[in-house]
Amino acid sequence: MRAIAAKIDGRPDYEVMAAMMGAYDKETGSFEDARFTAYLHIVATVHNMRAVADNLVHLVYFATGMNLDKDTCIEEKRISWNKVKDSLGTLEVREDLDALHSHEYFKYLAALDNHCKHRGIVDIGFSVNAIEDTHGMRINAFSYEGTDYPQRWVRPLLNAEYQRQETQIMLAGNHLNDYVASLL
Repeated sequence: MRAIAAKIDGRPDYEVMAAMMGAYDKETGSFEDARFTAYLHIVATVHNMRAVADNLVHLVYFATGMNLDKDTCIEEKRISWNKVKDSLGTLEVREDLDALHSHEYFKYLAALDNHCKHRGIVDIGFSVNAIEDTHGMRINAFSYEGTDYPQRWVRPLLNAEYQRQETQIMLAGNHLNDYVASLL
């Protein structure tokens, strides 16, 4: 967003659209280059937020010894929250991970990540909304596995989901530590 802000900050609202079109660029395409750079960072952020949650499931799987029991052992490439959760019983870490994975924002990011990895890139463009008097990067609407996902502003979505995930991951880590300590 810093790259885009450098192109539009300080400009009156009526000049933002012209800046988007490159009217104030010293070199052709520099606003588009800034938009593309922001887009790449957003896609990487979404992928990493999803990957951290997935890695935590693997950590819980191995730390609880599920891999050592023939009844709960899962082929490594098949380890996922849906396959691990039922074997955790009433452990507090199950509640933490369930809260992490079942939230609307996480489901949205997981669908976006899966769509981008397996189907096609979902465009994330710079938008101006005169009605809401706002502008910024916005994820276009998309469909994944029969569910339609609406367009969303990037900044509020990623900020809220990052803060939510941070809390849930810390809780899960603390509860996992407590569980492992109880075994010693």
